[in-house]
Amino acid sequence: MNQQVTDCSEINGTGKELASWLKLSEMRVVQLAQEKIIKRDDSGKFLIKNCVAAYCEYIRGVSRGSDTAKEEQKERTRLTRVKAALAELEFEEKKGNLIDAEVARRQGHALAVILKNNLQSIADRVSSIIAAESDASVVHDLISTEVLNSLDNVVKNMEQTEVDDATLDITRRDSVDILEKNDEKVSQETTD
Repeated sequence: MNQQVTDCSEINGTGKELASWLKLSEMRVVQLAQEKIIKRDDSGKFLIKNCVAAYCEYIRGVSRGSDTAKEEQKERTRLTRVKAALAELEFEEKKGNLIDAEVARRQGHALAVILKNNLQSIADRVSSIIAAESDASVVHDLISTEVLNSLDNVVKNMEQTEVDDATLDITRRDSVDILEKNDEKVSQETTD
């Protein structure tokens, strides 16, 4: 590049030549090209005029806190916040304060199915007993007890990490206990 040049609009140069024009190292020219601040043409050379203009624009932007620099800083800040939030979530999960949403969904579904099954089976458990009972308060007590037992079993098991269907099954024992207590009450009233 020892020629006298008055119009540099068509001059292509190597990275070394561009570095000389910009008073930079070749390594910095390569970095600027990798960062897409300056561009090579199809032959792999730099169009000197375009690269000088692009570099000047880049330097102006850096000196006034360019949008690119501001955006990079915003992105770094956002990334730092995301990492901190993620670390906090992991910490809370390890402390046992958080559980996986899918696990919670499965447990909620399992408990809802258990509740539904228990409530639906109340009629099967007490219908024959109630059919023979003429005292409305006894019928009310039987049904109330069965509903409460169903709900209590679900509530007790909500604190477990795993739901075991077998432990939540309600038996006829509770209904029989109520009937026996009522029979004792009725027989005591008739003897008095």
